[in-house]
Amino acid sequence: MTDDSPEIRKYEPQAHRVSTDSNAATSAGTSSLGRTEENETEMFSGAASQVVPSSISRFHHHVHSIKSPSMASMSPRMSHGESFLLDEPYDEQGQGLLGLERVDTEASQFSERANFRFFTTDEIESAKGVSSLRRTTATTRTDSVPVDYDTNWNTFEDDYDDNSVAAVSEDETSRLASPKMGIGSADYGSTDSNNDDQRGYTERRLTYDAEEELVREQETEDESVGNFQKVDVSCHDQLFLPKFPARNHSQRFYLAEEDLVIGIAGYRISRIRQLLYYLFVCATLGLGYLFLRWLPRYRIRFLAEPAPEGKSEQVVIEDEYGLLDIVPVQRIWYNKRLSTFLPVERANKEVGEESTSKDPEEEQYSSEDTDPIIPVLIYFEYRYMKFFYDPRDDLFKLSNNWVDERWCHYPDIKDGIPEGTHKARRNIFGPNLIQIKEKSIFALLRDEILHPFYAFQIFSILLWLSDNYYYYAFCIFIISVFSIVESLIETRTTMERLRKLAIFQCIVRVWRNGFWKEVPSEDLVPGDIYEVSDPSLSLFPCDSILLGGDCIVNESMLTGESVPVSKVSISPESVKNLKAEFNSAKFSSHFARSFLYNGTKIVRCRYSGDGPATALVIRTGFNTTKGALVRSMLFPKPSGFKFYEDSFKYIGVMGIIACTGFIFSIANFVKLGVETKTIILRALDIVTIVVPPALPATLTIGTSFALSRLRKKNIFCIAPTRLNVGGKLDVACFDKTGTLTEEGLDVMGVHISQPIRGRKAHEFTEIYDTTPSMMSSDANEIQREELFSTMLSCHSLKLIGDELVGDPLDAKMFEFTHSELIEEPSEDDGLQQFIDSHRFSGTVNPVLFKSALSSKVLFQVKEFEFISQLRRMSVICQTSDTSSPLNVYVKGAPEVMEGICLPESIPSNFHELLYHYTHSGYRVIACATKKMKNPNKKNPSDLTFLAEIPREKCESDLEFIGFIIFENRLKKATTGALKELREAGLRTVMCTGDNILTAVSVAKECGLVDPADRVYVASFNYDDLRETLSGTSIPPIIWSEVDNPDLLLDPTTLAPLDINQDDNYTLAVSGDVFKFVLTELTEMEFFIEKMLMKGAVFARMSPDEKHELVDRLRSLDYTVGFCGDGANDCGALKAADVGISLSEAEASVAAPFTSRIFEISCVLDVIKEGRASLVTSFSCFQYMSLYSAIQFVSVSILYKEGVNLGDFQFLYIDLFLIIPIAVFMSWSKAYPTLCEKRPTANLISPKILIPLLGCIVIEAIFQVSAWRIGKKPDAPWYVKAVPGNDEEVKCTDNTVVFFFSNFQYIFAALMLTVGPPYREPATKNEPFIFTIVSTVLFSIVLMIIDPKSSFGNLMDLTWLPRSIESKLIIGALINYVVLEIGDKYLFVKLARLYKKLFGSKKSKKKFKNLRREFKSLNEA
Repeated sequence: MTDDSPEIRKYEPQAHRVSTDSNAATSAGTSSLGRTEENETEMFSGAASQVVPSSISRFHHHVHSIKSPSMASMSPRMSHGESFLLDEPYDEQGQGLLGLERVDTEASQFSERANFRFFTTDEIESAKGVSSLRRTTATTRTDSVPVDYDTNWNTFEDDYDDNSVAAVSEDETSRLASPKMGIGSADYGSTDSNNDDQRGYTERRLTYDAEEELVREQETEDESVGNFQKVDVSCHDQLFLPKFPARNHSQRFYLAEEDLVIGIAGYRISRIRQLLYYLFVCATLGLGYLFLRWLPRYRIRFLAEPAPEGKSEQVVIEDEYGLLDIVPVQRIWYNKRLSTFLPVERANKEVGEESTSKDPEEEQYSSEDTDPIIPVLIYFEYRYMKFFYDPRDDLFKLSNNWVDERWCHYPDIKDGIPEGTHKARRNIFGPNLIQIKEKSIFALLRDEILHPFYAFQIFSILLWLSDNYYYYAFCIFIISVFSIVESLIETRTTMERLRKLAIFQCIVRVWRNGFWKEVPSEDLVPGDIYEVSDPSLSLFPCDSILLGGDCIVNESMLTGESVPVSKVSISPESVKNLKAEFNSAKFSSHFARSFLYNGTKIVRCRYSGDGPATALVIRTGFNTTKGALVRSMLFPKPSGFKFYEDSFKYIGVMGIIACTGFIFSIANFVKLGVETKTIILRALDIVTIVVPPALPATLTIGTSFALSRLRKKNIFCIAPTRLNVGGKLDVACFDKTGTLTEEGLDVMGVHISQPIRGRKAHEFTEIYDTTPSMMSSDANEIQREELFSTMLSCHSLKLIGDELVGDPLDAKMFEFTHSELIEEPSEDDGLQQFIDSHRFSGTVNPVLFKSALSSKVLFQVKEFEFISQLRRMSVICQTSDTSSPLNVYVKGAPEVMEGICLPESIPSNFHELLYHYTHSGYRVIACATKKMKNPNKKNPSDLTFLAEIPREKCESDLEFIGFIIFENRLKKATTGALKELREAGLRTVMCTGDNILTAVSVAKECGLVDPADRVYVASFNYDDLRETLSGTSIPPIIWSEVDNPDLLLDPTTLAPLDINQDDNYTLAVSGDVFKFVLTELTEMEFFIEKMLMKGAVFARMSPDEKHELVDRLRSLDYTVGFCGDGANDCGALKAADVGISLSEAEASVAAPFTSRIFEISCVLDVIKEGRASLVTSFSCFQYMSLYSAIQFVSVSILYKEGVNLGDFQFLYIDLFLIIPIAVFMSWSKAYPTLCEKRPTANLISPKILIPLLGCIVIEAIFQVSAWRIGKKPDAPWYVKAVPGNDEEVKCTDNTVVFFFSNFQYIFAALMLTVGPPYREPATKNEPFIFTIVSTVLFSIVLMIIDPKSSFGNLMDLTWLPRSIESKLIIGALINYVVLEIGDKYLFVKLARLYKKLFGSKKSKKKFKNLRREFKSLNEA
């Protein structure tokens, strides 16, 4: 970077200083644009699963192969760790978003869901862009891996390729043989593989020290010269040109953690425009400020002008749902390298190495272009995330994937950081706090009052005061004040509860500047080393990597699963691969075992050798996993429910009607010669009548009552708007274990494999349901003892206090043995003697197992933990006899275990017995064993070789020894609830991680699948698999009937090959088939759609695949509900339209609904109350519309005479009629039985509008007729109106209209009250019936009261003959009968006729059209 200004000097570490010759600079500058490599993979996908455990699929799911925009990766600039550049470089004119060449894309799903308003979808898709996650894959394919906009899947080969699995297993380290760690120990975790790192450590240490010294010197010089003042936008070109010109005006950014696309555009405030803005606000008396506040997209265009992002003072950020924020851009003096806060590639040169390049231009490029000095740090904060400006790509990026170079070297990773570096990183990353900003009371009050609803209330109150409606205005004011106060209290309470959940502070011991010191947790920054074995530490304060010791942690805060997880210190090999881990789609299993998540609970932590257990801080504050979870709760995705959208459209239509009445009123008053002031007040008053201020509030009444009823049933909701969505559910998806079935598994018994006498074959024994019966049986003694030893030792249980913690299945298996587990040597002399007499590599914690039923004593010396890809786990044990061989015990899924066991050890009835149990709904675990000799024959007590032994060596050539059978009982409410759902026409789907045959069996047993339906199970045809990967169009999948494998489906059309088979069949799909179809068969849209439509059981599904299933069902226009127990279901719960968590864990906040009754009957309650709430909202909306129309007619009639309703007449109508009726008509409970027909959610539809308009016409006709009945100008009792007299509204016209309209308000509510099949009959709604009867009686009393009495004068009444009053009552009754006939019969037929003549033949729901299409194909 070249700068001739003498005042400004840049910090340049000596190791990176290069010539600043102008030619070299020019060459480097041109090469920065010229050196590009085409790469068709756009990282515009998925959630950042590397920051979460695999069970949090909302933040973690894989990539599907859907065609996406191509892009150019800026290749020497691009590192494996930086935010990924998504698009082409600038055009020659340097235009921003609009000037870029359009990128060809087929991301139709994104285009359909995007709802940008400030930007256009085309602008977003063609803009330069980055993602918060870069994905690298383990696949060896040379072609690119296309990805789509909203998933982050690995390809099928990534997860199921044999080589990748082998690689994972080979790197797997033992929790028992974790490396030794000590801050002061130079050989921390040392192995032969890290000798090169050790040799380069001294050289790198000197380089780091030199850089830090230069930083300190430069900061002192910056301060003395005054460079800290040069942070203004006007100095940008002086500091960054000529290498890094700011040209790009806008970009897109994919927030992987939130599955959200945002557009970012730079703006600079224009002083002239600002002056015009103030003049505009003053000229409009503040109305301009209000409208521009409500429409910020016009405000920013009014005030500011577009600017390059690097020179912007504000940025406009809009997400794909149209939510817009205007955020100020901050600038601070920095003068350090880009690599100190954003990931960069150091041109393949390690820190501290000498340059090997002989080309000065290349050296200039690698140092100044790849990792330039950043004189001014330019950033903004959006949703608690800091976006930093990268001058190389002229884009804003996140630092969430930033990795310090020295973390990737061993033993540099243990060094910690000095105070100077801590100060700089604190400025960059901020405090380690997940602290939600607290709005002041004034700010909350301002936001509430200036909301359009309350602004309209204020306008109405001021208008009524001007029109002398003092009492009415005062009452509405009091109601509004109470409403605002209640809203403020609720908002503050909710935010306070969230703040308490989010914030965590404690004191931690930190290794800094070569000393231990105690600091508050908020002072931690990435790179700090802190002690995790501190007894006072109960939760991890940040995301970190375990460097020494071992831990047992509870991650239920994130996963909802309370099973403790073991953590071991990171291995030197993993240190080398640190960057790759943070840039991959998800952590590898062995690295995840060393990663500690912020907010997770420390169950137990043990020291490492002589030193404390320590961890390296990786992420802090909102950059952590917990921070991402809190952000998702603070900024949930809008539901986009059609009812709410249509309601605002309808209010707009009513506003147009109000404007029409406004114009006619003015014309009428001018004709009558009324004063100008009165004309204006009367005309404006009609606006408040047609659009009643209470309308929005009434829409929430039914929802509030429904939520209170759900709370009484222990069902809690954090997203009230989702309740109405629950009334429209089409599909209900369920997890199996813990949701449909009981949480725990019980051991039903064991089958032992034993050799058949005289033959080499094996067979199963009968089932033994207790351990004593097994140990005393006639089964082969060796096989019996080995199966018992497997159950005794092959698990990951820990003993915390006197309680066993770990996988519930392991716990049940161990309890079945009636044995004892001992971990502490102090508790058993035998264990202490074993440890003293053996030699181990690293820190090993053998576990002793003793049982009264067996004389064998086992010491577990190594464990290979369960890996979901391998679907098995294993342990190595030794008896007290040192000379005896080591024993390997393995347990896992039977289909996997069969492949790693010796064929001759597999019983002849293996498949028959497995088929029997899985089809009966039982879970089967297979066990195997082998003997393994110690290679050190001279010293058999030397077990150091176990640290290096590969997993595949232990888990091969095994001898099969038997089955363990677990039973999982259905919950009591499961069958009845599923039956009711199916009778109501709701599709039910099982989505589980269990065996596919077990899942099918349970689905049939509980009624999720009709027992009469055939179920076709998918399996791979491996002969055709390679051909498909090479491009063959026929899917390599066999669909065979579960009970009769000879019955097959066509592999392409999924239609039965048996011509006698009807359409009553369902599909059962395993996770590997599901992923294969979505990643490798993306062009076969019909095949995918039919699989999704016909699938009823989805088994062996990972959290990622559960999430993707929900997304795919929603893409077919299903309204999807998902019910899970919180364990591994978080992603699906959040992705669903209605997620119901059966968990008390904090992760349940990820779901809109949480049930404390752990039965799926809560789904029925949510649907019933959702339907009741939805129809109640429609009823209230129609009622308020009809009320407005009635009052509009009343006022129009009176305006014709030049008068209006009186103050107390308005007050009586609104407070004593409308509000009680609207409240209590919402009181009805949900109907106890679900019906097949769902309520409509479309407000702007003939089914709703035609009856509403018809009722308005009927009401208008009857009211005008009633007015004509009472209009007798020649009668002596007739009191003529006095036009324009605000003080005197008494007249016969007023009284007649007032009396008759009262009955219309009451009977309209009675007509609109909806009963069965969604709500209980109105006769059961006692408060409503009482309100109707009392209001009718009181309205009659008003007619017979003496008008000259004080109350009559107060109500502005005049005397009417009894004959007129009788006619009014009879007319009101006839009016009600006509309304009922029209609403129940006439208008319904008119709506059907309209739909038949003008409606679309096709449904708006894609799945309904597909269902019709599939049916016609089958009939054909």
